[in-house]
Amino acid sequence: MPEDPIKILIWIIAALLIISIIYCVFFKISNIISEKTAKGRPDTSSRPQNNRLTNLSECYRRQNLLTKTEYIFYGVLKKKCDAADLLICPKVRLEDFIRVTARERMKYRGYIKSRHVDFLICDSSLHILAAIELDDPSHDSEQAKQTDHFKNRLYAAIGLPLFRIKTGQNYASKIDKLIYEITEN
Repeated sequence: MPEDPIKILIWIIAALLIISIIYCVFFKISNIISEKTAKGRPDTSSRPQNNRLTNLSECYRRQNLLTKTEYIFYGVLKKKCDAADLLICPKVRLEDFIRVTARERMKYRGYIKSRHVDFLICDSSLHILAAIELDDPSHDSEQAKQTDHFKNRLYAAIGLPLFRIKTGQNYASKIDKLIYEITEN
């Protein structure tokens, strides 16, 4: 004799209810996992999408790589470096040539991530020989002095000569001395 149809209906409803609960729990867990793995990724929601922001010229403007003062210095530096078979890399981020090795990586990365050096001097194989900071009057502020002090200590710690040249000085003689020091040692 077949079982009571009401009992069968109750079993079917119970099975559907259990399947629904399992699905909801699984869905919730997968959302939590997705959120946790996405925390380490950059937020893409604030990036311009092609369909949301079409006129980027309203948001960005090209500018020169060097200021007028830096470009004048670069002209003198280029002539001297060309004669010595040296290469110049202007405006290089510190993170591009300094690796953080401390356990507290993010803390120490924070000190260098938004900073750059005015010029790196390299040999023909792009081995870095020296760094140059062109110091204009903006380096006289207290904040700039602290930053310069940090950079001085940083370059000493990584064993890379840092040359500070004040704007308005005789660039040619300063550069000659710099090139002599890095090529004769």
